[in-house]
Amino acid sequence: MPNEIEDVLDLDLNKIAAYDNPDELPASKKATASSVKSEKPNKVEWFRTRKDVQFLPGLFVELADADGLKEQYLVYGTKDFQEHLKKLLPGSFNTRLLVPYKNNIGQNGIWPISTYKSERYANKWTTSALEASELAKDRWTRIAANMAAGHYTIWDPGTDLSKKFGEVEFEIPYSKTITLAFHRRILTEENYKTFDPLVRACGGGIIETATE
Repeated sequence: MPNEIEDVLDLDLNKIAAYDNPDELPASKKATASSVKSEKPNKVEWFRTRKDVQFLPGLFVELADADGLKEQYLVYGTKDFQEHLKKLLPGSFNTRLLVPYKNNIGQNGIWPISTYKSERYANKWTTSALEASELAKDRWTRIAANMAAGHYTIWDPGTDLSKKFGEVEFEIPYSKTITLAFHRRILTEENYKTFDPLVRACGGGIIETATE
């Protein structure tokens, strides 16, 4: 008994084939939260950092998500609001330098570099990260974590080779890059009382303290 085929369009396979080169298709210019990274550049990526803006230190709080995993959340608000949060969760905060960068495949990101400094010894992770971010203002740079030595290994291609990689254009404003990079992980004066990870960290409810 022959198979019965539903009455649908019988496609001409010659009309399905794409006749243009996929590599020549226009690239999307729309930046979304999924296209902007909130982490350091990957060890196989060459990257450049912006030299037209002053990198800002951001206040971060470490909270557990719904799965119990620790995540860093960016605090956005006035000095009074930041101090208010520190009273709610003492010892859970750190500051990180918000370094905007773009890698060799055109992906934007924010590298949150720790600003921790020890009074007893040099923090080689911080110093090497800052060195790489400064170098990348002028030349394409690559890093990899050297766990044995306790710092980042930095690859500098030199001026001539860096020029062959081409120049870089930062088309997204610094503020917008931060917003996209930390999408849904920004703690504000408007959302903090209902922000699930913070409410969970406070034992199911925000205990208000006097704001100075």
